[in-house]
Amino acid sequence: MMKKVNFYFFSNINSSNISNYFINNFNEIGSFQSFNLSQLSQNLDLNKDFTNFCIIWPTLEEIIEEDNYNFDEQNKVIDEFKELISIKIDQFDALTLISPLSIKHDLNDSIGGKLLIKKIKLNFCSELINRFYKKRSFNFIELEDIQLSDLNHKFWFHGKIPYSLSNIELIHSKLTNQLNYLNNNSIKLIITDLDNTLWGGVIGDMEFGQINLGGHNATGENYSLFQSKLKFLKEMGILLAVSTKNEKSLVESFINDSDEMVLKISDFVSIEANWQPKNKSVKKILDDLNLLEDSALFIDDNPIERELIKQSFPKMNIFDFPDDIFLLSKQLDKYCFNLNRVRTDEDIERTKKIGENIKRSSSKLQENSFDKWLKNLKTIVTINVLNEKNKERVEQLYFRTNQFNLSNRRLDSNKLLLEVSEGNFIHTFSVKDKFGNLGLTLVTNSCFNDDTLIINDFIMSCRVNGRNLEYIVLNFLIDICQKKKLNKILFNYVETKKNRPIFNLLKEIGIPIVNDKFWLNLENYKKIDIDYAEINVLK
Repeated sequence: MMKKVNFYFFSNINSSNISNYFINNFNEIGSFQSFNLSQLSQNLDLNKDFTNFCIIWPTLEEIIEEDNYNFDEQNKVIDEFKELISIKIDQFDALTLISPLSIKHDLNDSIGGKLLIKKIKLNFCSELINRFYKKRSFNFIELEDIQLSDLNHKFWFHGKIPYSLSNIELIHSKLTNQLNYLNNNSIKLIITDLDNTLWGGVIGDMEFGQINLGGHNATGENYSLFQSKLKFLKEMGILLAVSTKNEKSLVESFINDSDEMVLKISDFVSIEANWQPKNKSVKKILDDLNLLEDSALFIDDNPIERELIKQSFPKMNIFDFPDDIFLLSKQLDKYCFNLNRVRTDEDIERTKKIGENIKRSSSKLQENSFDKWLKNLKTIVTINVLNEKNKERVEQLYFRTNQFNLSNRRLDSNKLLLEVSEGNFIHTFSVKDKFGNLGLTLVTNSCFNDDTLIINDFIMSCRVNGRNLEYIVLNFLIDICQKKKLNKILFNYVETKKNRPIFNLLKEIGIPIVNDKFWLNLENYKKIDIDYAEINVLK
């Protein structure tokens, strides 16, 4: 469950439009406090029961010395400002920097003056982005990216309000996306139609050469741009799937044979091409991927199909398909995607690995017994500790995993390394089998307290659920206890809206519940024999 959010706004810009919009449109708001930028260095008494969100929106006049257009001298001032932000970024749960406005200086019509201001702005922004972009808690909003209208000097001089309310709505959507991102309330899967959605026309009724796609005209180029944007999302770890009323052979033939297609068969984890109602196809995709409906976005040009999916899956995100087809790509910006600032190997290989997992499920159906299927997978599990090479992937699991997440803590790699320095033990479990390499898919975070091993975090990717890997993890934890002569294991389960599966999993593997806590007394528990996997523990 998302915590209440306290907002701290640092700027000499009037915050009334922003604060009012959040108060009226954001259910989880706790408070909205405004400060002058000069107060950025002061210490604040933050409530840790809330998500503390800092917004910094400077004007150029607040950063640089007035009427001083010496670039080198201004850099010194910018450096001082960077240090202030460095303090704040570690103090808050999240910090958003909005690119600076230039109020007075934008009135300078000289080419030299405008170029100098542009240079100062670019230097200011690039320096801060280079410094902080790897921090999950940091976000940067470039005003030009969200196409704000020109500065309204009348509003500014009357009330220090730079933009209209409609412009503030765009900023609000970016801030809300960051909050969703931090709380993992984001889209992991896009299920899309094909005809008149990824291209113009109907492949079943037209010659392939008649399909509107590519640079032959404005509409075709627009569809190519939309595909390119979906391709980018896929490469950043978002899954793509197809639900279309078509013959599958026809669909695959067009995608494979068309030189204009940006997306290829390999970019999709699933292609449901048939004539059954789309809610059945969508359910199969969700079941195959073991994903919840609220983590998916459904895209279809047909309003009847959109309404069917909305009725069948009320929590699913339904793409607001625009009447103007040229707004397709822009419309995607309204939805929150969990995009890491640093793309990992896991992101690059994600679609391939999910496809391999679907093959594993198919092979399971062909086996007469579960035990035989497990053995035939030829699973190899490699156990390691948190390190520089795997920390980005561990961070991903902390932020992406909902269902099999013991505590639902969202810790970035810096906080994890800090916990290790304070005595915690973070172990990673990487899995591969005859179908391919699933990668790092399980994490435990534990510490000692008297005669007890406390499991603060037990995180498992849903793609390896149903393979009895939890018994391998449990046996490993028991081995730790035996070496340290500990008698009990406590699993610190914290209930959320989505993590009931980890509760059920702990019950299924036989861990008793005592006073609402999962307590395992090792005197009464015998380890499970593992004959279905090879286990390697790295020293």
